[in-house]
Amino acid sequence: MAHYLALDGCEVTVLDQGPVGMGCSFGNGGWIVPKTTAPLPAPGIVGYTLKSLGRPASPVYLKPQLDPGFVQWLWGFWRAGGRSTFEAGRNALVQLGGESVELFHQLHERNPFAIRSGESLRVFRDATGAAKAADELSFLAALSIKADYSVLDGAEARSAEPILSGKVASALLMRGDLLVDPKSVCDALGREILANGGTIREHEQAVAFQVDGQRVTAVATQQDVYAADHVVIAAGSWSAFLTRLLGVRLPLQAGKGYSFTVGLEPRPTRVIDIADAKTGIAPHEDSTRVVGTMELSGLNSRIDRRRIRAMVLAASPYVVNWPAGDLDQSITDEWVGLRPMLPSGLPVIDQLAPYGNVFVSTGHAMMGVSLGLASGLELARYLTSGSQPASLKPFSLQHLGRSARFSKPGLTQSWTAELRDSLTGAQLR
Repeated sequence: MAHYLALDGCEVTVLDQGPVGMGCSFGNGGWIVPKTTAPLPAPGIVGYTLKSLGRPASPVYLKPQLDPGFVQWLWGFWRAGGRSTFEAGRNALVQLGGESVELFHQLHERNPFAIRSGESLRVFRDATGAAKAADELSFLAALSIKADYSVLDGAEARSAEPILSGKVASALLMRGDLLVDPKSVCDALGREILANGGTIREHEQAVAFQVDGQRVTAVATQQDVYAADHVVIAAGSWSAFLTRLLGVRLPLQAGKGYSFTVGLEPRPTRVIDIADAKTGIAPHEDSTRVVGTMELSGLNSRIDRRRIRAMVLAASPYVVNWPAGDLDQSITDEWVGLRPMLPSGLPVIDQLAPYGNVFVSTGHAMMGVSLGLASGLELARYLTSGSQPASLKPFSLQHLGRSARFSKPGLTQSWTAELRDSLTGAQLR
């Protein structure tokens, strides 16, 4: 969003608690697949998640937690898995992402980054799996969205991608998708912001807001204080901590995703989504990245090697040239990222009521890269025009119901929290 505001002539300051691009997106697969985005809570999700409780090897792993907030989140997640709720959410996500591919091309023209146009291959061990997946795309016609795809049998899939093993019995070949390197995208966005007069403050974590009535007038970090006409909270899994300072509770959980690099020779030529293993393989410029799993175990970046081993055991049978040997010898660059997860499976992209000049964009789950530019563009239009775009109405704060609630924050001399000693004497910018 910041770069669209900067392009529009706004004076923008980005506060990042770490280096730019080193958060949730750094080890992401980088798939831009706007036509197949969907909420995670889908029909059948209740039984699936119940089976995963306490099973670290499960593709979706819910670690039992004695936390009332987590129990409430899980109940909302299960309720969102009804057929009509899922379909409405899926349609809204696909429509929001309608411009995504074009927006990535536009950004690349202004500020180059690693990007590939081409195909993705979703593979199945069931001979009817691809046909069933193709049938699920029939809803696109009702939205006037064209999808270019082919259903392949096992032999055709192996002809298209020779690294696939005989375990693959069918595949859905999707055309018109993109593959990007997420870190290079973030770097390009940073360059865009700076080139258009914006400022980026790395290693500065917001710790307090100055409130005047129903407006926020300044943001404090551990290093300084920044005056503000508008504030946008887009801090991923940490967004709920910031909204809570303002009295707004968001039911946000961190969904841990894993990735690692593996040496495959020959390398795949396109993205391979192994549907049954809930794992994907993405060929980047100098590596092949394996991504997958969803783990809800709290806000932490600990790597559970059992999860890594489960990904290897799930993906390797579908590939003929998986490296032999011990796990530690065949993979490198193990990584986890914390995806912001709301129980609805949909993001919140809205004004943060009751504040008239505060906006929030979070909860994109596994769709952050695919929908990042589209979300940012639409929210920038909302902020500058004062009118909510139709594309954002399904992602309003109200869609969370009573699980998102406001209580008046306690203030100390108009600030939402005690300022750190390091802020003493800081001047408003």
